[in-house]
Amino acid sequence: MKGFVPTPTDVVDIMVAKLMSGISNPQELRVLDPGCGNGEFIEGVLRYCHERGTGFPEIVGIELDPGRANTARSRFSSVRAVKIREAD
Repeated sequence: MKGFVPTPTDVVDIMVAKLMSGISNPQELRVLDPGCGNGEFIEGVLRYCHERGTGFPEIVGIELDPGRANTARSRFSSVRAVKIREAD
């Protein structure tokens, strides 16, 4: 399949739970989200950390589509830990 395929929130939550399993200090991590789209996975990581009262890891989202990159960038503009790059 080619093109943008958004990841459902329940799938994101499962992925993030597996990623963070056994991690006690997420703020020590660096997370790369290639093809971040509008930032659903990034939002899942932030939600997971917020719900547990931990700091956020450094997150870099890469998105080729300028519109989706701008959407993600504006979604997380107030979160210092998140950087969105328009690239392939």
